[in-house]
Amino acid sequence: MSAPGRSRRAGSLDGGVRPVYTDVTHAGGPEPPHPDQVLAFQEIGYDVFGLVHLDVEPDGVAGLASDYTPETGATLLEHAALPVTLLRSPDGLVQASVSWFWSEPGLELRTWMDDGSLVETQRRWPVVPPWPRRQATAWRFATVEGEMTRQAADGRSIATVPHADAHRLDEAHRAHVRAYAETYGCSPVPAPDTMTETLTALERATVHMWRVGKVYARTANAIVLAGIVASLLLAWVLRDTAGPGGLLLISSLVLMAMLSLRRFSVRFAYTRWWRPAYR
Repeated sequence: MSAPGRSRRAGSLDGGVRPVYTDVTHAGGPEPPHPDQVLAFQEIGYDVFGLVHLDVEPDGVAGLASDYTPETGATLLEHAALPVTLLRSPDGLVQASVSWFWSEPGLELRTWMDDGSLVETQRRWPVVPPWPRRQATAWRFATVEGEMTRQAADGRSIATVPHADAHRLDEAHRAHVRAYAETYGCSPVPAPDTMTETLTALERATVHMWRVGKVYARTANAIVLAGIVASLLLAWVLRDTAGPGGLLLISSLVLMAMLSLRRFSVRFAYTRWWRPAYR
């Protein structure tokens, strides 16, 4: 384990928002969550590597929490200070993380490949977590699998395993890595073995995840806006020939189109071709 430190700047999103990981292994802060899950990984040979904390610049987690409902935002702030426990597999090829994630533990295994790609396997969430208030109308169209794999892209592969314990997750991840290696002709490399390298790698993965989300949001908004404009133009073209009853029908169709576009825009996020590459 290394001395406390902070991640180097691996990149940021528009507006300067960026994740910052800090080594809090010896900081003496809050106890890490889900010690039973940490113990389960230790029982299959993993060693605790250290503790890290994720913050957000420039406004901190409080800035993110303000986008949610007061109750959800308070829950997010309550758990924001909890560190993430990082572990390393006996062969050094897998990094595990145990963290707080809403209704149950966040369990994730990751392996870096010699071509620069990243392979991740996660314990499947039971439900889609809360969304910010401005996106609440689209939340009902989301799916757990779609949300968990939304940052999968060229150079980044993500798999989920329902109801997985440490042993099952480890087995599934190693099968995932083997399949990825066979498909793309690459090999796993040892996980970062210093905290400095670890913080940089985690920040890079988080920046990519946020960048995918930002590109999706822009594209989805453009799709919805284009659909609304097209519907309004149709209503305008038909305004003189449709009559009162026809205009009412057209208005109803416009509303239905708007709802369908919202569903489509969410599901569009689950297609891969538009996503920024990880490599």
